[in-house]
Amino acid sequence: MKLAQTDQRLSMIAFDIHEHFLSYCRPRGFKAMAAVSTRAIAVKLERAINGIGGVHAAALICDESVSSEGDEGDVTNNDKAVIRDFFKTEVEPRFGSKYDDYEEYVKNNIIGGEDVDIVIVQSMLLTGFDAPSLGVLYIDKPMKDHTLLQAIARVNRIAPGKDFGLIVDYWGLFGKLNSALEMYSDNQSGFSGFDPADIVGALDTAAEGKEKLKLAHASLWSFFGETAIDQNNPCAWVSFFDKEDPEESEKLRKEFYERLAAFSKMMSLAVADYSLYQSIGFEEMQKYKADLLFFQKLRSALMMVFAEKVDFSKYEDGIRNLLNTFVTSEPVEIVVNPVALHDKEAMDKQLEEVEGQKAKAAYIQTRIVSELESRRYEDPLLYKRFSERIRETIIAYRQSRDDNSYLESMRKMAEDLRQGFTGHSYPSAIMNDSDAKAFYGAFSDVLKQQGEETLDYEEGLGNLALNIKEAIQSLARVDWRTSIPIHKKMNQAVEDLLWDFCDEFGVDLPVEKMDLMIESIIKTAMSRY
Repeated sequence: MKLAQTDQRLSMIAFDIHEHFLSYCRPRGFKAMAAVSTRAIAVKLERAINGIGGVHAAALICDESVSSEGDEGDVTNNDKAVIRDFFKTEVEPRFGSKYDDYEEYVKNNIIGGEDVDIVIVQSMLLTGFDAPSLGVLYIDKPMKDHTLLQAIARVNRIAPGKDFGLIVDYWGLFGKLNSALEMYSDNQSGFSGFDPADIVGALDTAAEGKEKLKLAHASLWSFFGETAIDQNNPCAWVSFFDKEDPEESEKLRKEFYERLAAFSKMMSLAVADYSLYQSIGFEEMQKYKADLLFFQKLRSALMMVFAEKVDFSKYEDGIRNLLNTFVTSEPVEIVVNPVALHDKEAMDKQLEEVEGQKAKAAYIQTRIVSELESRRYEDPLLYKRFSERIRETIIAYRQSRDDNSYLESMRKMAEDLRQGFTGHSYPSAIMNDSDAKAFYGAFSDVLKQQGEETLDYEEGLGNLALNIKEAIQSLARVDWRTSIPIHKKMNQAVEDLLWDFCDEFGVDLPVEKMDLMIESIIKTAMSRY
């Protein structure tokens, strides 16, 4: 025990914890706990870590008035002096003699605060303390049986971005795990009440982790099957996901992202777990890292071309740190910032990074569709006209397979959308009224199919749009969208105006089409008022 408490060894452990925390915990937003053999060592370890800088550790121990029970070995006068000095210089200036307040302060910061990164304990918090944010437990003390299992359970709480906890064992405890687990399962031991969920999935050997990583890697590559893809041509990889059926393309991308997430998770564990890393071997890890970098770049390209926002937040910071630290000397930027259609300069800059005319056209198309969806009920006519143009352009491309023409058509369409050009003129009565134009777009196509194309009929449609706008405005109040009575009044008012128009112009309108128009008009109203 005395040899394990030397200042030289303590300094080495402090440095190791400090570096591991910065490379593993902080990028993922995790906290950590260190368990040591005595209260005095907890104080010394705290000061050693804080002395390095960049990480804030806090010792959480009982004061010297508490008996030495729990400390491994006798508490010497020197140990008592260290404990006394800790409370006098670090606790009492802020909390006075209210040591319980200090304990709550540390616990709250581990659970969700920003003032404490690592809590260092001798016995406190090792049982009964739940903090899902704890990602690592550093153990440097003898532990066994139920106490060991309880300690392991501290980092086995699932949280957003956390699928597993890590145990860093400086004491060589894991040879005792089998006996601990046997006691856990022994109904006569007194430990049978221990919650199995606390340890299920918490303990993976290096061999098991190695096999999981191997399977995740194989699953990722097998996704592409026997498809012949030029590995030196990034455009070919993106084209693999470009299917004529948009739903099929989206399904493929989703499955790829899921398999990549599984591989990324295991890689994140491998570089944080020395025993697992050593079991895999340096050369094999280099291959895995190179593949991870490649597939992350592919994901980035897909997200840019198809304007997707894939939730990789669980792994993003850890992956970036892994790639920057272990794979390449150049900083790796994984996040693809979304660019709006109207930001032409930024969009053109991103387009330069997209390889291939077809991929560039797909890039533009996804941004046109995104813009149209955001304005679907704000400007229904704009949505309809450009949706038709997209369909016509895709049909023409499938017939000609001319990538250059496809790209130019999408460029022209994007510019028209930026300028607000729809290729359609509105009735003079609503030419300068954006709200009335929006309502006009919600019903004009249906009513034009039922009536004659005359100037009077067109102007009548314009007046109908103005009347609907006035009726909606007169009923719209604060929180009207959630008011059922107001919705009923609006529906009735719009229906009356539509039937009046049909009577005036002799339009024979099926009831089902009337219902669809009313629904579209109300949705347009909800987007504008």
